[in-house]
Amino acid sequence: MFDQSPDCRSGFGFTSSGLSSCDLSEPTPELLYQRMADHAAFPDAVRAMAAGCLELSASDRAIDGIFKDAGRYIAAASAAAMSSGVTLAGIKRLCAKFGMLSPGRAGAMLLYLRYLGYISLWRERPTRGSARYRLAPTFKAAWQAHLCVALHAAGLIEPAACQVAARLDEPAFFDCFCRLQLDCLAESMPHWDPDMAFARVFLNRHAGTQIGWTLLVQQGDGAFPYSGPLEVCKAALARRFGVSLMHVKRLFAHAKREGLIRQDDEHQLFLTELARDQIRFLYAGQLVQLLMASARTLAAMAPPSERR
Repeated sequence: MFDQSPDCRSGFGFTSSGLSSCDLSEPTPELLYQRMADHAAFPDAVRAMAAGCLELSASDRAIDGIFKDAGRYIAAASAAAMSSGVTLAGIKRLCAKFGMLSPGRAGAMLLYLRYLGYISLWRERPTRGSARYRLAPTFKAAWQAHLCVALHAAGLIEPAACQVAARLDEPAFFDCFCRLQLDCLAESMPHWDPDMAFARVFLNRHAGTQIGWTLLVQQGDGAFPYSGPLEVCKAALARRFGVSLMHVKRLFAHAKREGLIRQDDEHQLFLTELARDQIRFLYAGQLVQLLMASARTLAAMAPPSERR
């Protein structure tokens, strides 16, 4: 059960029923995000999530492709939430909620998921309606591994999130969490600035999410994100994430123009206070959504006798 004491050092104050006091539909979720960012375990949780996702990228070329940018991630999360079958219309509808993918790119993402072997044709297109695809076991296994990484990281904030991770191998539980996680993300979108510089430069650019993770896992002075010099080798980043050296140089040049980094040396850079503020907001939001989806999933999947 999620700890209900907002002052509990190990918990974040969520309950598994209702979430009436911590709902993303509230007009000021920024206060909830700030509370998350102020939590003592927040730096470790973000670093654990970033490090775990980097390990998954290195071990699985398909999931590495999904992690390349936020648009691909949203397309994959949308597919995971469609347990009754993935359709092009459904992908377009879900992706439109988040404003990250045009209808044309949503269609391209469906083809990309087929190319990865993550979905396969389930039913041919009928006279009226769309062709329907089923999620491949490889996709479910990879997505479950990703969600486990994220939930164990969130468990550093609220340990009950690990209960959800432990049950993701149950098909009904997996389907429920994927659907509710997407709902929580959709609820948060009205409160996000679509022109946020860090999102534009890193999250929405090919391999930018992964390059951002490599910056987040570096530690030093206790501040988060680290306020000291970050070691950067652009050639190594290009090789690691399968992009050109020019692409990486352009990404960092764009980040500098946007005021996100200061770089006086080829192999060192500093995150500006603007970048550090936006990173804290973005990842606090991700952790809040994970905990909220976890609480709602536990409530939805509880036996009827235990529901409130």
